[in-house]
Amino acid sequence: MVSGSSAETLTDLYETRSLVTAQSAAVRAQAAKESLLSVVVKVSGQSEVDQNPFVQQALDNAQNYVLQFSYESTDERIETEDGESLAATTLLLTFSSQSIEALLRQAGLPLWPANRPAVLVWLVADDATQGRYTVSEPDVYEQLSQTAATRGLPLIRPLFDLQDQIALDPDGLWNLDEATIDAASERYAADAVFVGRYTEFSNGRWRGDWRLSHKSGTTLFQVDASSLDELLSDGINRATNRFAELFGIVPSRTGTVPIYAEVSGVELFASYKKVLDYLAGLDMVRTAELMQIEKDKLVFSLGIEGGLPLLQDTIALDKVLLGGSDNNQHRLPGSRYIPLGFRE
Repeated sequence: MVSGSSAETLTDLYETRSLVTAQSAAVRAQAAKESLLSVVVKVSGQSEVDQNPFVQQALDNAQNYVLQFSYESTDERIETEDGESLAATTLLLTFSSQSIEALLRQAGLPLWPANRPAVLVWLVADDATQGRYTVSEPDVYEQLSQTAATRGLPLIRPLFDLQDQIALDPDGLWNLDEATIDAASERYAADAVFVGRYTEFSNGRWRGDWRLSHKSGTTLFQVDASSLDELLSDGINRATNRFAELFGIVPSRTGTVPIYAEVSGVELFASYKKVLDYLAGLDMVRTAELMQIEKDKLVFSLGIEGGLPLLQDTIALDKVLLGGSDNNQHRLPGSRYIPLGFRE
């Protein structure tokens, strides 16, 4: 769980670690099948991909997607179904990003790029013993982190220091007081703020209300669960689904859409190279061509998948370029005559 940083580029989306009892090809093949499924879930942003026929076919040949593997020693052990404890080894698998992307295209699944919003999480509980209290227990946040890790969502855990205690009390959290929560969250420079309030009923059921705030808007939802772990996992999964919807790139069946972007403030060749490499490296950009140079302004033609709003949101999330909007409501932003405006 990260602390005090904005959008995070995940470097391990295509890597997995799993415990195995042997270094045989058969054991590695089974581990590769399970690991490939977890990678597809993270990269696509979709939690239920195992029913896709193309994914099922890929799982049967999972080792074809493995780029490299290695083993590490560990002190951990694996408990078998009959109660036997066996020494374990850690298997590290690295999958081919190009092969995974090709699989997603074939399967019609979205691609969620590695640069993802960092989400600050506040929790507040209400029970008969303690009343309302801000949840700061490490084991609760560890549960959140484990679920978020399986979906590739970076989380920020509050510091819960004196400044937090003064800025945000349990009642403010429970009432989902937007102004108070936003003020207390500002110090963390998060891309989104996720607030969960929950309580346990006398019948053992749990009820939670969640509020996810992002510049795209605010999403509210409720969770009823049989345990606190289920409630927390469901909350994280729903938040992840929302971001996957926002930032997932759906493969185009009709080819790329041309978008024009003007970048000003580019005075050095190194800056030009940086801008070009950045635009061309975006997952949704299939082609990037420099069309015009005028003093410190560069105009690029970008062939994109996923649509203009996604391009604008992605660039805003990355914070490499500033701007990206157009005030002329009578012309289509991103067109040849009204390019999107950015500053380097």
